[in-house]
This record gives sequence, structure tokens and C-alpha cells, in this order.
Amino acid sequence: MPTHLYPELEPQISERPCRREPLVVKEHEDIILTATLATPSAATVTWLKDGVEIRRSKRHETASQGDTHTLTVHGAQVLDSAIYSCRVGAEGQDFPVQVEGEPGMGRGAGTPPDTSVPELDRGEAGAQVWSVKSPADVPFVPTEVAAKFCRLLEPVCGELGGTVTLACELSPACAEVVWRCGNTQLRVGKRFQMVAEGPVRSLTVLGLRAEDAGEYVCESRDDHTSAQLTVSGM
Repeated sequence: MPTHLYPELEPQISERPCRREPLVVKEHEDIILTATLATPSAATVTWLKDGVEIRRSKRHETASQGDTHTLTVHGAQVLDSAIYSCRVGAEGQDFPVQVEGEPGMGRGAGTPPDTSVPELDRGEAGAQVWSVKSPADVPFVPTEVAAKFCRLLEPVCGELGGTVTLACELSPACAEVVWRCGNTQLRVGKRFQMVAEGPVRSLTVLGLRAEDAGEYVCESRDDHTSAQLTVSGM
């Protein structure tokens, strides 16, 4: 029977692949997500976690080779459970990810149910790790911890052609931040270096120019801190 006489019998072709089943990863393992999306010459590759752009750090690495784009999250934590998205221009792919806690972290026999309240745990080398205990008989729902700055940015002054560094601290230490100068979001490049080490977030500006003077902002999901950069010798 010719299918062109019965359009409803023609095979349905998906426009782009979409991962519907969550990727289950055990705590402390690496999360590796790979998207295949064509990259137009003017488009940039952006990875998001629950709609928030992911910045490169010691735990988050991104790579692109042709149409293949990879995100690696090292040492998965329970709070890394989310929907990750790869966006290239108008195209995108979504990856639901669920991180399972280590055995023994849930409710055991004879143990009363927990209340899913975040508990501060001490990981290796004294690092602060937030984990969530959930009753075994209810679906896991990650609990968001407010990312607040505990040490604010301070005003800095540098000379033309010199180098300055702005630094602050926030908790929890794994929270993501975005750096801005005025209303412009800054990206890592030859003149701008961004470092995340423990709770410390720092921005280094190299080869200072007159136009670098202004207000710099470090912004988390729930909080922000700002300070003025002054360039002398102008």
C-alpha cells in the first residue's frame, strides 16, 4: 500500500535526539555527557545545569571536536542531580542526571525515617560536602543549598599594563559563579583568568587598559558581591 496515499502511515522522524531516561551515576564517579550538534560558525557551545550556565572549573570540564561536545563533571555529588543541557545556537540536547548516594547513606533497618534535611559532611582533606539523605520509599528530590558569599570583594587599584586580582569566598564551595563588569558577562581569555579553588573565586585581569576601570561583580545563584577597579596612569 503506497504510504503517500496515507500520510498517517509514514514513519515519524525525530528532529533531534533527547535522552528521556535519567543517567544514573554513583556518588564520587565522573559524569560524562556527550552531545552531537552542528556548530554554526557564529555560535558558541553552552552547557547548562537546570537552566544555569556552567562555568569551567576543576570539577567541570568541556571539550568540543567537530560536532561532538562533551561535559565532564568530576567527583559527582548528590547535588549534581539535575537536567543538563547542551546548547549550540538554536539547537540543543537535554540530559537528566541522577546521582545516587553511597550505600548506607539511606535509611537502614530499625532506623527512623529522615526528613531530607541537608547534612554537612566532612570529605577528604576537610573539604565541605553537602549531601542529602532521603527516605528509601520516596522519590529522590535534590535539595538546593543557597550559595552565599562569606568574604566579599574589595576595591583594587592597578597601573596601566599591570595585573590585578579580585577575590572572594562563598559557601558551599561547589557553587557556580559568573563574573561581570558592569552589565557585560566576562569570559576566560588572554586577559581574563578565572579560578575556583575551594571556596575561593578569583578574577585576574592582565595588561590593564583604561576601559577596564569600573565595577566588577561576582554573582552566584542566590547572592552577589561587587567592588570597584581603578586604573592609574590614565
